[in-house]
Amino acid sequence: MGDYVLVFVRDPLCAYGEDPALEVSKRLQNPTLAGQSGMFTTWSGTYKDARVTAISGGSGGPEAEPVYGRMLQHTEASTYLRVGGSGGTNERVHPGDVVMRAG
Repeated sequence: MGDYVLVFVRDPLCAYGEDPALEVSKRLQNPTLAGQSGMFTTWSGTYKDARVTAISGGSGGPEAEPVYGRMLQHTEASTYLRVGGSGGTNERVHPGDVVMRAG
């Protein structure tokens, strides 16, 4: 598993063309299919000398919880980034905007 973990929500409302983890794997050096189940797909490899893991599956928090739980318990990953759609209530946020929250 990588030091950096991207957790993708595979929600039909996010309009992904292919499985997002598969899309990321195409940009990695030495991509390896690390796991695939009915709900989750996991690819690992390197990107610019960084070890990266991309996991896609589920449609929200309840599905993401087991991913984070297992990754925190069984890996040395240091950075997690959830990627997916989100509702917003701030008038400055518009459809298509990229919103990042630290902390």
